[in-house]
Amino acid sequence: MDAEKEKKAFSNFFKLTAKIYFEPEYVELYWNNMDDHQKERWLYYDFIQPRTKHETYTVRPGTLDDFNFVKKLWQAHVDVLGIPFHDSIRQKLTAPDHSAVIDKVGFCFFHEAKKEGAIKVDDLCVEPAARGTGAARKLIRSLKKYKRPLILEAVQGADNNTFYEKMGFVKYGERQVGKSKMMLNLYRKDWEDELEIDYEILNKISPIEKHEGILVKRNDLLEIGEVNGLKVMGCLFLIRKALQKGKKGFITLGSRTSPQCNILSFLCSVLEVPCHLFMADSKNNSEIQDKIERRDYSEIHRVKCGYNNVLKANAQQYAQEHPELEFLPFGLESDDVMMLLSHQVENIPPTVKHITIPVGGANNISALLWGLYKAGRTDISVTGVITGADASSVEYLEKHLPPEHGKYEIVKYRPDLNASERYLAEQPAKIGDIQLHPTYEGKCRNFIKWEYGDTELLWIVGGPQK
Repeated sequence: MDAEKEKKAFSNFFKLTAKIYFEPEYVELYWNNMDDHQKERWLYYDFIQPRTKHETYTVRPGTLDDFNFVKKLWQAHVDVLGIPFHDSIRQKLTAPDHSAVIDKVGFCFFHEAKKEGAIKVDDLCVEPAARGTGAARKLIRSLKKYKRPLILEAVQGADNNTFYEKMGFVKYGERQVGKSKMMLNLYRKDWEDELEIDYEILNKISPIEKHEGILVKRNDLLEIGEVNGLKVMGCLFLIRKALQKGKKGFITLGSRTSPQCNILSFLCSVLEVPCHLFMADSKNNSEIQDKIERRDYSEIHRVKCGYNNVLKANAQQYAQEHPELEFLPFGLESDDVMMLLSHQVENIPPTVKHITIPVGGANNISALLWGLYKAGRTDISVTGVITGADASSVEYLEKHLPPEHGKYEIVKYRPDLNASERYLAEQPAKIGDIQLHPTYEGKCRNFIKWEYGDTELLWIVGGPQK
């Protein structure tokens, strides 16, 4: 490649990668490690612009007006898509039910495979700056309207294999291309296997079971896919309310191990709406941050000073700058959520005398006390075990007590630790065959009134996430 072409290619590469995928000082180093063929494809990217994870896309059938865009994008990926035969591209763009396009972003070519009773995806391509923003996923999901399984072939070892597997495609075989050594993986996706949000879960009451002689409220069985617990209920309630108001996405904050950030990220990935998560910066990702970064529609905003008040200030500032996004407060502290969760007391047996509950924020214990008040069960005493912050939790609880309540006490797990140390100190524990969350319920085990037998109830807020 001559110097003039390389200069143009590098300009396109720098424009689309600096400050997005790489630190600017590393862009040139990365460029110099490319071979000429890899560099040359960047000549075709002068027509696209950098994008973010809160892009919204509209999918439509292709037309001849898309020909030049598709041709350029195809030329940039000729090593994967093959030779761009112009007549074939024109035919697919004009034939009914053969193409799906997002303007200047990407395309999908497909056809009906009658023998297999499926829709076969022939070609799928999205420009680099839109990768990770949900564009490819949107193109694939646009084919759901045909109410048939999807099938496709992907070159073994290619990066797109991982994407298809994340999208729910299952490998069912492989084949060799002619006499070449190239092997293709054969994938299939059945829409019936795809998780969909059922808002009826908001009306579900979790069961109560007996383990090790005491009763256990199994709010961890309130599950949607990978996430569970009362925070899922609260988060989903606020999401539905915000979407009904016309909001386009969400903002929240949490620690590096925050279940709230993980839950919002997962639900938004299923609903295909963007979320912005303000989390403490660190040299090493937590397991939760790794999960979030692998999902579409989620963007982590790393804040160097990870104190909760700093994260909150940054998140609220971002919310002011983006009024189309809904801000979900830390702990999902909301009167509406509190009233929703208060219904979980409905199946508490009349024999119960005492409840033990973890206290991270104070929304769950407030909801419990309100539920007991509305059910006329102020005879039940409650012990809240503080698992992290103390002053803010107690202050919130005192402001949200019902008019009447039974006896309650707030105790600290490991009072010798400060709030941050207490939260980060995990306490692995089980009760029966139930694995307790080491940050929350695991810290409650030593405070359970075992001598009460089946008049004692452990209130599980949520379990370990999958």
